[in-house]
Parts: sequence; C-alpha cells; structure tokens
Amino acid sequence: MLDRWSTTHLASVLLFSLGSSIVTPFFGIYVAKTLGYGIEFAALLITLKVVGQRAMSVIGGVLTDVSGAKRTAICGVAMRCTAFAVLLLPPEKALLIASALLNGFGSAIYHPALRKLMFSRCHASSSLLSRVVSLRNASLNLGAAVGPLLGVWMVENNFHIAFQIIVLIYLANLLLLIIVRDASCKAGGWGALASWKHLFTPGFWKILALQFGFFWLYSHFELLIPIFLDGQLGKLHVTLAFLTNTVVVVLVQTLASRKVSLVPTWTGFLGFAGFFATFGFLSRWHDARDDIAILSISSVVLGMLCFSIGEIIFGNRLDYLISMQITPNLTATAFGIAALVGGLSLSAANAVNVKIFEAFGAPAVWSVNLAMTTAFLLICLISRR
Repeated sequence: MLDRWSTTHLASVLLFSLGSSIVTPFFGIYVAKTLGYGIEFAALLITLKVVGQRAMSVIGGVLTDVSGAKRTAICGVAMRCTAFAVLLLPPEKALLIASALLNGFGSAIYHPALRKLMFSRCHASSSLLSRVVSLRNASLNLGAAVGPLLGVWMVENNFHIAFQIIVLIYLANLLLLIIVRDASCKAGGWGALASWKHLFTPGFWKILALQFGFFWLYSHFELLIPIFLDGQLGKLHVTLAFLTNTVVVVLVQTLASRKVSLVPTWTGFLGFAGFFATFGFLSRWHDARDDIAILSISSVVLGMLCFSIGEIIFGNRLDYLISMQITPNLTATAFGIAALVGGLSLSAANAVNVKIFEAFGAPAVWSVNLAMTTAFLLICLISRR
C-alpha cells in the first residue's frame, strides 16, 4: 500500500501533466492562426519552452537538493500557473515569450523535485521503488493522454476558457502540495553538494549513456512517426499509433508496476528493434486497398506496441537506477543532468534523422536506426550489465 504522501505526489504529477497537455497539441495553431503571428513565431515559442526546460533542468535539480524538494516543487507549479495566467492577458508577443519561458522553467524545477519527493522514501526497498517509479510514469502519461481529449472540446469553444481551466488545475495542484505536509525530504543546504563525486562514477556515466541512447530512439515519437504515417497512410493511422502507445503505457505501468523497473536493459533495445523493423516494412510496402488495409493497421499497432515496450522499460529503468545508485543528497541533481543529456540527444537525433529522411526517405531512417539499435542490443547481451 502507498502512503498518503506518495498518493498525493502521484495526484500532483497527474495534475501537472494534465494541465499543460490540454493545449500543447493546439498551441501552435493558436499562435500561428488564431492570433495571426505565423508559424515561425509559434515555432520560436515552442523552442524557447523546450530549451528553457532542458537548460534549467540541472539548476532545478541543484535547487531541489539545496533548498528542499517540497519547496522547489511548489515553486515549479507556481511558475507553470503563472505561465498560463499570463496567457489570459492581451496576447502581445513579449507576454507570449515570457509565458513560454515560465512554462519551461516550471517544468525544469518541478520534475526533479517530485522525483526526489517520491523516490527518496523508497530508497531502501527495490520493489517499492520499482512500483512508485512505474506509477509516477503512468500518472504522467495518463495526464498527457487525457489532456488533449479535453482540449479538443475546450479550444473549439474558446482558447481563453482552456487557459482559465488550466490555471485552476495548477492552483489545485499548488494547494495540494501546500496542504499535505511532508517532512521526508528536508533541505540539504549547500552541504548536500559535498558528495558531488558520486556524479563522476562509471556507474552514473553508464546511466547517462543509456539516457542518451533512449532519447535518440524515442525522438521519433513526436516528429518522424506522425510525419511518416500521415504522409504514407493518413491521419487515422497517426491517431491509431498514439492511441496504441497511450493504452499500452498506462496499462503496463499500472498493472505491472512492481516488475517493470527490474526488467533488464537489453529488452528495451529489443522493443525498439521490433519497432524499427516493423516500420521499415511499412515504409517499403503499403496498399490502400480495403482487402489488405488490415495489414497496415496491424503493422502500426505492432510497431507502436514494440515502441511502447522500449519506452516503458527505459523510462522506468533509468529512474530506478538513478534512485538506487546515487546518494539521496544528490538524486535531484542527477535527474536534472539526465534530463539535460536527454534533451541534447533528442535535438541531435532530430537533426540527423531529418537529414536522412529528406535525402533518402523513411526506409533509410528506419534501417539506420535498426542497425544502431541492434548493435546496442548485442553489446548489452555480451556485457550482461
């Protein structure tokens, strides 16, 4: 059984994810078309948000270890709440830029703090830690799945209604964290950083290498998967792909939460290899005839099932390894560094894969990444680590 603090933190993660996800898929449309600022300015805002989130992640981790996880998490929620409250004002460009930066900064300091609040109390029990890690990720993904469904209805009526509801969601999250007291993660002061040598051990560097590899493979989720499926099979298959991912991730992390973090790393590479092989098949063959359309649908479901398995295993495994191997005084800083490495990997992967896609097409992208994943899989099997 989870204690009331863990349950509170799971609810906080759900609300934090839900709030931003309501308008995330539609925000570019709002800025470019509704406000008339164009695609370039919309892209600039999204970039500022992502860069702010990744660049500040290490600072967010250090603040958590020095100032206390609870206090830092509250500041993160307050910044997100302010970011959406700003959008209720007349939509001038300067205010939109400020909102984007606050949005990214809030996420950067919230997530390391919440991870520390949730995982530090489970440090002594590997099975409990595995369960809490999985449930945390399930809450995050559930909010990300439900948010756009609510957003479709809200933005059809008025974007301002969506922004008002999001502000209320973050205010509720803020009250939840303030009211429920938790003294398990006290501020460590600057002395918490005295054990910084733990961040330069071979074990932590290996974790960062896995993080880099994971985000390289995961980078396809928001960019090339929808572009490829929409161009070759249509928007229905894009919807099917994301629906499959959401269902698999939430179900597995909820029903098998005690075991998923203990699954060996090589199985994650095996999942991604299955995804690249399946989509490689799709990219070389497709037919719109009704009598065989079921094959393309089955291939999308199978491919995304494999992708989701890789995502689940790596996402949970990395959180588990950081929590177990890094001293509790520095876990938030370690999570912040890992987030920065993941962001750098995702940016590099997108740049490289887009070049391959534009020059040689989708088959080349899936083939190159399949070869990389197979190499990583063989290394893991040989090393057995």
